[in-house]
Amino acid sequence: TCFLYIAAYLVQAFMLCQAGLTYLLLRWRHRNSPIPPGLCPLDTRALGANSRLSIIVPAFNEATTIAATLRRVATSAYDPKSIEVIVVDAGGSDGTMLVVENTAAELTAIYPELIVRTNISARGGRGPTLSAGYQASTGGFLLFLHADTLLPHEFDVIVRDALREERVLATAFRFQVERPAKGEKPIVGLGWMEATVFVRSRCYELPFGDQALAMTRQRFVAIGGFPDNFKIMEDFELVQRLRRCGAGGAGYIRTLNESALCSARRWTRHGVWWTNLVNQAIMILYVYWGYTPDRIYDIYYHFDFATWLKEMANASENRLAQFLGIREANPRVPKAD
Repeated sequence: TCFLYIAAYLVQAFMLCQAGLTYLLLRWRHRNSPIPPGLCPLDTRALGANSRLSIIVPAFNEATTIAATLRRVATSAYDPKSIEVIVVDAGGSDGTMLVVENTAAELTAIYPELIVRTNISARGGRGPTLSAGYQASTGGFLLFLHADTLLPHEFDVIVRDALREERVLATAFRFQVERPAKGEKPIVGLGWMEATVFVRSRCYELPFGDQALAMTRQRFVAIGGFPDNFKIMEDFELVQRLRRCGAGGAGYIRTLNESALCSARRWTRHGVWWTNLVNQAIMILYVYWGYTPDRIYDIYYHFDFATWLKEMANASENRLAQFLGIREANPRVPKAD
């Protein structure tokens, strides 16, 4: 237990240092970046005409969690008739969509004004799935919700009020993880992780997808939306775009005081220190070493140490060559038009 505490402390401390340095470099490099057309000013008249909040939920093998997520949306919304829920079928084999359809029928019987759509599907990872949900949505406000995350009370009012402010480009709820049931083994380092993630999100404007990112439709379109070809890292790429715009003077990402409650299953399975160490490694590979989302997906789900060592050697050679001006890097992500 002592080792787990120390390891969790060191990993999270490293995360703050790495995130802080990256943030400062990003702010400096993009301090004169042009603001994308349509991002500013905020069209408050359009928001007044269309104040519906579209909640987009990607669903892949989430049969054990998604019913609670949908019920929380219905019971916590201040005005259920002003929201729509779009559950996007991303495939899977555990009967997730059957659970979704049964839960949707249950909720619409209780809340007839609530819209729950279950007829949207996509394949290819989270980027295509979230993009499909956006394309099917109709709201002037968009909220992207993981299927194992519970929203706070009156979340719809909280999100709309914040996003109506000119300087707020996007919002995210404070990160919180559910605690094990009484009698179950506690997760070592959970409180320290939550505290450091709050600092990362609030001070460095770096929330992740499990904090329920939300934007206006206008600004989501202006920033280019989620990359359609990203199996993974789609939330990080979107946030990076927003942070670059913020560095250029457009505004900032606000971390709200209210918490979204995330399932503890990842940290229960692998522990705080190991799970977050892997996450930090992925961030570094993406930001500093130019790894593509496809390659990161392969590493995350099909890790092979020998192959990874060879790739790191090649990436190091490429980075050194770039630094010395011998050759340019291959573009990782096509630039938006």
